[in-house]
Amino acid sequence: MPRIFTKNIHPCLHHKVGSSHRSEKSSHWKCGKERVKEFPLPLSWVSIPGSVPVLLVVSLPLGGWWVPWGDIPITWRANDLLDYLESSVPSPVVVRGWTAEWLPVLQRRGWQCWQVGLEGRRILTGQFEWDKNTRHAIRRGRAASSLEFIENARRIQTELRTLVHEALPPPTPHLQWLFRQPPDSRLRLYLARGERLWAAMGVSSNRSGWVQGEWMVRHPRAPYGVLDALVDFVIREEYRRGARWFSFGEVPFLGIPPHGSMWSWVMHFSRSGISPIYNYQGLFRFKNKYVNQWQPVYLCGYPYLNMRFVAGLAQRSNALELWKTGVQKGIHHRAIYTAHQILIPLGMTLMMPFL
Repeated sequence: MPRIFTKNIHPCLHHKVGSSHRSEKSSHWKCGKERVKEFPLPLSWVSIPGSVPVLLVVSLPLGGWWVPWGDIPITWRANDLLDYLESSVPSPVVVRGWTAEWLPVLQRRGWQCWQVGLEGRRILTGQFEWDKNTRHAIRRGRAASSLEFIENARRIQTELRTLVHEALPPPTPHLQWLFRQPPDSRLRLYLARGERLWAAMGVSSNRSGWVQGEWMVRHPRAPYGVLDALVDFVIREEYRRGARWFSFGEVPFLGIPPHGSMWSWVMHFSRSGISPIYNYQGLFRFKNKYVNQWQPVYLCGYPYLNMRFVAGLAQRSNALELWKTGVQKGIHHRAIYTAHQILIPLGMTLMMPFL
């Protein structure tokens, strides 16, 4: 079960508290030493007012601890966050969602990182110029739905659960802890309504001026263009609220070299198994309509990372169940394809003498 960590400790004191979790490699990183420029937090992490961090910490079944996300004081710098993770969370610890800006700093401090996909970003300048097909989809979506921002998501929890159930009906496994979902209080929800709730999207504040898309779902019978209209509405509204960077989150499996390491082989094997049920390529094509930057995303472990942690993370997040369902669906589709390509022509050939 997940555990919530809260400690009212200034990061400058972390070399005195919990020092057994620090390695000699990182012992020279203390307050007042080298300071790193402001980075966006890992995906799904948010900055909050105050001085007390809150981390969601999940024990992995094969050993180690996974931190899916955290609420970090807005005044903290990059080194403050790493000091806290290395000294206050049980070791070894695994964190996913690190972006490319963090990689050199993490490696200097003794973290081991493996790329897991690509993150899509858009710089918001007030000029929202989409291609012709996207503009057409947005117009159609606006005509078929009404778009709104919801301040209090708790009052529509029943509607949201119904939408998710119909968009991802059983036995499709639901991923957990890989991104924030309702009723998380850090989410700002945007809805597209028509004769029913057609689509919903949740966003959170990463850093000042940085907004990230967390959760997005569309009803399978939603009219054409509804999700495009909703995304366009969210981007414009968040820009009006002060956002200057918008992250569309991660697309897994992309950007990883096809050969050269055991990790590349594992990612290729996972991608081929899950693709019948999880269309990551379609997700990339949809996000690419709005993205003008793609950056690598990493899974990192301190003081080390191995396949045992990855397997535990896949089990805890339900990604393993999703992969199993995808493999079963792929086998079923291949069996049907084989029947059409081999058995039916064979049967017709055998029946020819009797026709």
